[in-house]
Amino acid sequence: MSNSPELTDQTNTGRLVAYLYGGLFVLLGLGAIIWLAVTIISDPAVNQVLGGSGAESEAAPSLIMAFLTQFGMILPVVVFGLGVISIWLGVRLSTQNIVVARWAQSALLWLTVGAGIAIGFNLIQLGVSYFLARNAQEAAIDPEQLFTLPALFGAVVFFGAALYGLNRRIEHDFVGKEQLNSQQVRNAWNLLIPTLAIFVLVAARPLEQTMIRSLTDKRFAGQEVPAFVGLDNYQNLLSARLDMVDCRLDEATNACDLARDGSIRWQTIDRDLLKEGFRTVWAIPSRCPTHRRLWPLVAWMRISSKVLALPCFLPSFQ
Repeated sequence: MSNSPELTDQTNTGRLVAYLYGGLFVLLGLGAIIWLAVTIISDPAVNQVLGGSGAESEAAPSLIMAFLTQFGMILPVVVFGLGVISIWLGVRLSTQNIVVARWAQSALLWLTVGAGIAIGFNLIQLGVSYFLARNAQEAAIDPEQLFTLPALFGAVVFFGAALYGLNRRIEHDFVGKEQLNSQQVRNAWNLLIPTLAIFVLVAARPLEQTMIRSLTDKRFAGQEVPAFVGLDNYQNLLSARLDMVDCRLDEATNACDLARDGSIRWQTIDRDLLKEGFRTVWAIPSRCPTHRRLWPLVAWMRISSKVLALPCFLPSFQ
């Protein structure tokens, strides 16, 4: 009976620790979701559409296209999903289940590592900005970077301290026994997390942005909100023209002008076609005006070319 108050105090302490860590993960999850919402709402492109500004084309700007071109689908889904998982983990931590506590331990470890990696990237950006500012003799350092760096250091210290505290209290304040299968699953995820992070940032995200922007009228370095054009860009890319061109005449001899390698120099296509984006990609020699022998080749070239220039005055293929 003499140990009863001590056991009660230990139980209350363990419950308090579980609630504290549970509340921490709930706040982290809510913070991630709120941050995502605020970032989307405060985005200039989204505000431009909400304010009724024009797009790059005559089509009306679309809020969905502004969202997709700026954020895509992968990163919002990942951030929102991680927020929901963090909230679920925080709620489950209140049960003082040691399996849930082990997952929380892994989460704090990766939060600490992620904040440390972010510090490294931020330092590199600051170094590049300082180098450019020094060479250009003007201020090129973004003030937000100076604010982000201390915040990241604080995050590393905070998450590291939380991880250290959980490592010390996990055996005393959480109950149950973790099965081998659960431990193997957690270890597998710990090995997969770096690979998945690199895949999302290096491969999936750029590929997604390329695919989304290929369906719009987005111009290179354009600041306006693009409009959805569907498969028009692919139609323009895969289409081809068939034009007849003459050789360039030598003013002295009034004969076809020759290049240094001995090949005949041909006239360019019409200027209006150049303004539309057409370019000559292949000159097919043929005898004018008949080109029947060339149609199979032309039909194949329509898949991979923009303009086929058919120069005249050369012997046909034999």
